[in-house]
Amino acid sequence: MEADLKQQVAVFMDSVRDDWSEVDRTLAFLFKLQRTRSEVPPPLAELIGVMKQEKPFLYTMVKNRVVHQPQLRMLFELSLDYQLAKQRLDVFKESISN
Repeated sequence: MEADLKQQVAVFMDSVRDDWSEVDRTLAFLFKLQRTRSEVPPPLAELIGVMKQEKPFLYTMVKNRVVHQPQLRMLFELSLDYQLAKQRLDVFKESISN
């Protein structure tokens, strides 16, 4: 299951575009990650931190849609250093083969 989760995160980050048409897909993916239970917690904060810098339009659109979703809204209010978030996300994605 963890390898599947890591693969899904890698595929999502590589394929999602900075476009309004990706908002519903992104929300569905974030909710899915939030409900996932595994030994290695899903990198939600890191994913959102990277999205904020690399896909700012999508980040803003999704953030506006989670205003009434306290679980996700809290993650969008975190201030996570981009380089640290990117590093953690890269380590998470690279560990797929482990």
